[in-house]
Amino acid sequence: MQFVPIGEADEPGTLAADDLVATDDDPEMALLRRRGERQVQELIAALPVELREPLILRELEELSYKEIADITHTPIATRREL
Repeated sequence: MQFVPIGEADEPGTLAADDLVATDDDPEMALLRRRGERQVQELIAALPVELREPLILRELEELSYKEIADITHTPIATRREL
């Protein structure tokens, strides 16, 4: 059996404590995450296209509001006439 000392990340011949911590989801958390993602996809799909399109372009495609306005042929904001 070989022992490996735990030390700092830059210390030669040691294993850093941060390397021992698992960052992956456990099975329950992975299931909850997948369910949440599926629910968001279903809710987005249920939106009318005129609401869904800008949401997808902004949040998933990360386009600017100007780019979205150009693509959808709509003004960035509406102005109220006095």
